[in-house]
Amino acid sequence: MAYFERFLAYFGAIWVLSLAIQLIRFVHLYTRKSSLSRYKYERNGERSWAFITGSSDGIGLAFAHELAHEGFNIVLHGRNSVKLEGVRKTSSLEYPNSKFRVVVADVCQDGPKFFSSINAIIQELQDLHLTVLVNNVGGPPPKMEPLYKTFDDNLATDIDGVISKNIRFTTHLTASIIPLLSREQKPGLIISIGSMADLGLPWLSMYSGTKSFIMSWSAALAREMKAEKRDIEVLGVGLATVTNVSFKKEVPTLMQPDSRTFARASLDKVGCGKYIVAGYWVHGVMRTVLGLLPESLVFGMVVKSVREEVEKDKKKD
Repeated sequence: MAYFERFLAYFGAIWVLSLAIQLIRFVHLYTRKSSLSRYKYERNGERSWAFITGSSDGIGLAFAHELAHEGFNIVLHGRNSVKLEGVRKTSSLEYPNSKFRVVVADVCQDGPKFFSSINAIIQELQDLHLTVLVNNVGGPPPKMEPLYKTFDDNLATDIDGVISKNIRFTTHLTASIIPLLSREQKPGLIISIGSMADLGLPWLSMYSGTKSFIMSWSAALAREMKAEKRDIEVLGVGLATVTNVSFKKEVPTLMQPDSRTFARASLDKVGCGKYIVAGYWVHGVMRTVLGLLPESLVFGMVVKSVREEVEKDKKKD
């Protein structure tokens, strides 16, 4: 009996110690100083450039603001030339010490047009001192209605559109940009924005699957760059809901920060040593808690949450 009690005492001490170590690591992750400055350096008198996909508004634009604030030159990307030019002008006034360029490309094009678009983007970036790529573009394809639907209700165009917007463009673009980031053996940074949808959200199965791909692909690419001794940091950043984006203009809360807060928090994770992180600390807590709960509870919470979003979406219509 005494032996069993000692075993329980040792087991309890180890369990408490494990929890304490995890807590210390979590606190360190969200309080440490960012290594973003490592990717901001001049080449022949030219500042570093950052290319952010899907940056005409929302999270992408927030990243553009935060990176310009840190002293980077910015390449803005989107499919609406008028909107992008407006963003370029206002951003140039707000950050007079940074340069801004615009790249117009529709990420949902098919066939030869798609690859011509990728090649055109690379040509635009060829002469720049590019050190940062933020893969932000994603979401449902244009004209996909309704957004929430059972998997078998998705049209063929819905399925292809979700894959194109969330996987196809990002992976082809990244493959083409890596040589630009790694030339002259300079350090480069790739940040890819994922989502807590990768947990598996009902009525959003295609979107959830693509976000799971982005996170797994980011981790694999990060390990590959390290194994190949290529000085490119790859970071997959997950998020839950944020506000001040095109489809959500609610007042920010502790659980739901605005896009600038999320972007700033995500950039603070650069150099943390992890391949996949939750950008915002509350989202990190949410992810950790969900991972500890039994599936029966997670199922109820996830279904309730998505159904609430479905009702909000219906009211907008």
